[in-house]
Order: sequence, then structure tokens, then C-alpha cells
Amino acid sequence: SSGINAEYGDDFFESTAPQKDFYLKILDSPRNSTTDVDSEITASALESLIKAEKDLWDIEKCPELLTILASHNFTQLRTILKDFQRRKNGNMEMLESSVKKHCSDEVLSMCIVMWVKGIRNVTQLFSELLYLSVTSLAADSARVIRIVVGRSEIDLTQIKSHYMMQYNKQLQLAVQQKCGNDLAYSNIVAMIIKN
Repeated sequence: SSGINAEYGDDFFESTAPQKDFYLKILDSPRNSTTDVDSEITASALESLIKAEKDLWDIEKCPELLTILASHNFTQLRTILKDFQRRKNGNMEMLESSVKKHCSDEVLSMCIVMWVKGIRNVTQLFSELLYLSVTSLAADSARVIRIVVGRSEIDLTQIKSHYMMQYNKQLQLAVQQKCGNDLAYSNIVAMIIKN
């Protein structure tokens, strides 16, 4: 919570916004760390997600949405998301697309979409965030640094590979080209990416 305080100030905790509930639920929820998949949990979660979609992803009408996304293990969640995608004959719409289309709260929608993308494939998510950071009109240097440094000892090699596959460009070159005005910054980030 101190990180949230530093980033958003005390107003964050005084807010009653659904996105605050979402953040806190994800941070505080004891996540099941197994890789077991329970078909009963999947069926129940799918039913709740379909109801949430009908209620336009309104957290107040469907508070169990937060519990589903915050408490189950990632293997269980991936199974739930696959079943949601196959929920209707011929409808292969992913949860992220449905949330973007129907959720009226833009910030909450973005939070849910990013979380679900991370559940599906965290390497792809970070690759996409880096791409958005270096291709926007004003490079988001802070985000690039956070991702590169934060993931350097975890999965930066996989992120670089995915970036190359997805965008047909080396991440190191993309960062240097976009952030080349600040030579010290781009050299340091490029060294971390290279090594």
C-alpha cells in the first residue's frame, strides 16, 4: 500500500472507485499457488462471468468478478478464460474484448484488461507495454525503465524474443532509436537489455 500511496497519494484510499477495490483485492487476496484445475470452480466462475458480462461488467452488481480474478491460481484462471471464450457456439470473443466494449468505467476496464492479459501471457503483456512506450509520440521512459529493470532478472530474455517475433525489431534498437536524445539513459537501458 505504500507504493500506491507514493504513486497516487492519500486520495486513492479515500476513493470508493471500483478500480481501487480491484487493485486492493489483487494485492491482498491469498492466491492459490497450485496448478490444479477444478471443473466445478470453472463452471461456477464461467456462470459468474457470463452474468457480469450481461450486467456490463458492473462491479457493484457482480462483486464475485473480483474474487474470480484475484484468488484462483493462474492455471485455473486460464481455463476459466478459455471456457469464457467458448461460452456461445461460434462466439470466440475473449473476455478482454467484451470488457472493452461493455464496461462503462474506462479505468476499471483498462485494469481488468491488463490483468487478464498478464494472466494469459505476462511476456506478451510486457512486450506490448514496451512497444507502446517506444512507439508513442512522447517515449514513456519511466515505463521502459520500470519494465526493463524490474524484469531483468526474471524474464527479460523472453520479453526480448517475443518483442522481436511480434514487432520484427530488436527491443534494444527500438529503445535506442526512440530515446536516443538522452544518450546516457538509452545507453544504460540498452546495456541492461543486451545483457
